[in-house]
Amino acid sequence: MEKIIDSVSDIATIFAFLLAIFGFWYAVKQFNQYKKTEQARFWLDLRKMFKEHDEVHQRLRNPEDWRSSRIGPVNNDEWAKVEAYMGLFELCNILIKRNLIDIEIFKTQYEYRIRNILSNEVIRQKKLIDAKEGWKEFIELVKKLDLCL
Repeated sequence: MEKIIDSVSDIATIFAFLLAIFGFWYAVKQFNQYKKTEQARFWLDLRKMFKEHDEVHQRLRNPEDWRSSRIGPVNNDEWAKVEAYMGLFELCNILIKRNLIDIEIFKTQYEYRIRNILSNEVIRQKKLIDAKEGWKEFIELVKKLDLCL
């Protein structure tokens, strides 16, 4: 009788062990799926954040507006919008440094926007040369992307 109880106990232990392994595997699988979903949500949220700066983005792309390297922001309101746009890039750099943003994905999605900022002589001179001490994160991001000031 004791041998039967020991055998049943051994089988129960093995079953519990296998169940624990399955539970662990399933939890890891669920966590990885959650992580992928959160990463996708982050990229979509970042796109929305950049959408809030669409006015500056569009002006930097328009050949009749700020795309010309000699035309740029002229009043405090325009400069505030440019600074907010550049500030979002600075935040992205901080997140890249903390490995919360994949730099390769960021590069494919947003590098051209930084190129547009850099191609505007007015913005580049006033913010990235004359006031470079205030834009260290932005300048660091430019260097990470192998872009020239």
